[in-house]
Amino acid sequence: MQKDEYLQKISKQFQEAKQKALAALLPLEKSIDQSSSDDTPIPFYIPQSFQYSENVHLDKFLTLSKDTKTPDYASYPLKFAQTVLTGDDELKIVLPRRPATGQVCIIDWLNVTMQAKSFETVETYHLTDVNAWQNAIIKNLSKVLTDILGFGVSHQLPSGHHFYDMSFQLDHKAGVVSIGGQSNTILIQLSGEGCSYAKYGWQSDFHAMLNTQAIDPKITRIDLAHDDVTGDYLSLPWFARQLDLGGFTNGGRRPRVEMLGNWKYPDGSGRTLQIGTRKSSKMCRIYEKGRQLGDKSSNWLRVEVELKAKNYFIPLDILINPSPFFLAAYPCFHIFDYQSKLPRETLDRIEREKLITFAKAVDITRHQFGRYLLAFRKEFEKHGLSDNDLLSLLTEIDNKKYPDRLNAHSIPDFFKPKATH
Repeated sequence: MQKDEYLQKISKQFQEAKQKALAALLPLEKSIDQSSSDDTPIPFYIPQSFQYSENVHLDKFLTLSKDTKTPDYASYPLKFAQTVLTGDDELKIVLPRRPATGQVCIIDWLNVTMQAKSFETVETYHLTDVNAWQNAIIKNLSKVLTDILGFGVSHQLPSGHHFYDMSFQLDHKAGVVSIGGQSNTILIQLSGEGCSYAKYGWQSDFHAMLNTQAIDPKITRIDLAHDDVTGDYLSLPWFARQLDLGGFTNGGRRPRVEMLGNWKYPDGSGRTLQIGTRKSSKMCRIYEKGRQLGDKSSNWLRVEVELKAKNYFIPLDILINPSPFFLAAYPCFHIFDYQSKLPRETLDRIEREKLITFAKAVDITRHQFGRYLLAFRKEFEKHGLSDNDLLSLLTEIDNKKYPDRLNAHSIPDFFKPKATH
């Protein structure tokens, strides 16, 4: 392909992506059909939407011409960094943010600490036994979480986590709460499953609790995620190209990168692009979520950013408005502009995850035990016994609990009666 032809192709993709972004802002209008292409659209912005003075020249590195072969991230605009002096006299950078026209991400993990006495009552105040007091505090916390999330504490774990003396499992293995030591604080750890299946609107209720009831609350870790469940506008190769363009570079330093999985000869088992390390304050994982769950033909791509309070001060407002922080994580994240995450899309993502997980469990059972089950079935039929007799025999086990991957929240909705029209 000649240079002029290549530039025309790229320019066309840019315009199509821009039109698609505009259509996303008008949900009542039909989306603009985009011509099929193997290439993911190049980065796009709509500069007019930005009100900050330092953002008025975005188009200078996003408009491709014969003189500009690739976007230039060197002058990528971010608001000036702010610092804050925390309660422990440590100077930290306030987590950067930039404008967002809608919610483009979800919360996929949350660790927050606060003083254990945040959940003290008149009854617990007079307790002198430390162990009894801590158990009473956890009981009070469980009631608060049940009201906010829809589930509370299930049982105590054999040992403490994160240097706490005691830890307790949340219902449905949705997270862990810990108490004991650590400057008399309590840790609430909400897992990805807990974030997904908590009551609708839990973020604002949790935010309100931290601002009104909690004493010295601190977010120590939060994961933000964006899902392209159908693979319409994101691809791993596109993100891999951004590495060379500086799309993941902040402060002039290139991050550590790991490419996991079979990149050279993709086999459907799933690939992951990891930027940064678990020890750093910020790490990004981009991976083929559907294939990780077991669907080898899935185009579902997930982008996760893990943020820790190691070097950052994470404002509590991230709970109710996470997208500005997500978009500011890396220069190339402008690809998410105007890809608003509507509630319907979030529910669709959850249901897809349920379906893939359940289908994978059925597939594993069929491949590993299908021949045995078929043989058992035939032998039972010879003796006049039914499938129900067979299942009753096979399910006479001591542990009646569902497998971890098939907890109460992961059963797909196709078992529910369908509405008739």
